Amino acid sequence: MADKGLIERLRAMIREIEERNPEARPEIPAPEKGPLPYRAKALVHPEPASIQVRDNPEYREITAVYKTGSLPWLEPCLPDSLDGFRSLEPCLESLDGWLYLDIETTGLGGAATFAFLVGLGEWTQEGFVVTQFLLTDRAGEEALLQAVRDALDSHRTLVTFNGKTFDVPVINSRFVLSGIRPPAGPHCHLDLLALARNMGKRVQYGHNLKDSVRRFAGVAREGDVAGNLIPALYFIYEREKDASVLDPVLKHNRLDVLDMACLARVLGAVVTAAENRPKDNLALSHAGKMHYRKGNLRLARKCLETASAEGPCEPDKRALLAQVMRRQGDWEGAKKIWEELTGSGLGTAEDYLWLARYHELVMGDLQKSLEIVEQAISRFGSGSPVPEPLQKRKARLLRRISASRKRA
Repeated sequence: MADKGLIERLRAMIREIEERNPEARPEIPAPEKGPLPYRAKALVHPEPASIQVRDNPEYREITAVYKTGSLPWLEPCLPDSLDGFRSLEPCLESLDGWLYLDIETTGLGGAATFAFLVGLGEWTQEGFVVTQFLLTDRAGEEALLQAVRDALDSHRTLVTFNGKTFDVPVINSRFVLSGIRPPAGPHCHLDLLALARNMGKRVQYGHNLKDSVRRFAGVAREGDVAGNLIPALYFIYEREKDASVLDPVLKHNRLDVLDMACLARVLGAVVTAAENRPKDNLALSHAGKMHYRKGNLRLARKCLETASAEGPCEPDKRALLAQVMRRQGDWEGAKKIWEELTGSGLGTAEDYLWLARYHELVMGDLQKSLEIVEQAISRFGSGSPVPEPLQKRKARLLRRISASRKRA
């Protein structure tokens, strides 16, 4: 038998959420699409322009429409974003046919865990449309899964936040346990959590959807139900068949899907260094690093150069920009950065070595190259063993200088 005290506490939490007066909220200006003050109060979510509810025998279908631009970043992704996203997911072919997915479950995993609420979002001519499938009776799970499968099969790309680890495995396990054919599509899956984590340290940007959207898009939640209460609320609904118990859960899920659309838009602007984006040097330089690892030198250079031009950039990212330039054949541009780093005392032994290689291999100036190596040895070898690459480079240069003198 359920703990009556727990049920009453949960009901009290729900009442507290419902009774909050929206008019008592402080006036919060909409954030500009420019420098984003991370710790400033952010814009709250709008109400949907329309909501329609349709009751099927096995599940309830709720459709909410949000107007394009009702939040600063609630817009379809820019066309140039596709190239940036491909650094993370090369399988992406188009920005069309994207389906955003978020689920609410009875637990955090295991055979007994199932999704009682599936939220799906997509861009249409009306705006951003969120369709939710709510399981009103466990016996209707098969019909709900079939509806979800039809939606997945009709789209090219699935977009989630931590969906590769949680949402998709949970749904797939329910297809298997229910004996239903799993979806054939979408063929590509973009997980925004992985993309957000590539933008910087988790401690700054967070590891959950709400925090990431607040940091990047300036959009905050107010009166949201705590995620750890959601399974208990569904169990109360099953016991008492009071649909109002799930109202906070439906709103939570709807905003999760909405937030993913905002996050995709703003991250697409960051990873392509678009003009219309938050001015965040750390995120931009980390985007450049991601592109470099994936071999997209054009975007790597664009992101790193933009980050350097707009404010202080970490020395390791400046060094990375030099490597991008070198691989593109721009040795002169790379040389300026190596000189900047070594001259300011921020350069590493590797920066000295590359500057020495430039003078040896590009300019043919062996003596200048040797001087740079000796400067590095003087700096990094004081009180500790000289790094082996510097020793080898010095020995190589001495041999070449000696050989050139003999030929002369």
